[in-house]
Amino acid sequence: MVEKLNRSIQIFIACLSIPRYIYFFKNNPMKNIINDIEQTKKIEKNKKFATIKVVKLVRFFVIILQFSKNCFLRSYVTFKVLNDLGIRTNFKVGVNADNKFKSHSWLEIDNKLLEEQVQKIQMMSVIYSLEK
Repeated sequence: MVEKLNRSIQIFIACLSIPRYIYFFKNNPMKNIINDIEQTKKIEKNKKFATIKVVKLVRFFVIILQFSKNCFLRSYVTFKVLNDLGIRTNFKVGVNADNKFKSHSWLEIDNKLLEEQVQKIQMMSVIYSLEK
């Protein structure tokens, strides 16, 4: 019981950073955002978190705070919060140029998509990948 409460408090504290991450994203060029992703230091923690629940919670806050479904914003903020919790993720960006140019960014853990549609990702060619 105490362990579950401790994890919940850590998730709450990590989520307090969401507005700061959104502000950084909205006020910096793409180059600075990519640099921030690459410079993110790995945080090692020994706690087990319900990763999918954390991802859903972060996405909810991004939509509420930004009224946005921007996949790059969502992936960036989720990547930062998961890293704050010591959850290692792979940040990916892909493109598809079938009939019209499309891009998408997403997160993976151990080559498993985090709350993404497999059909959407299968059509993408990865142009950027960073595992932390």
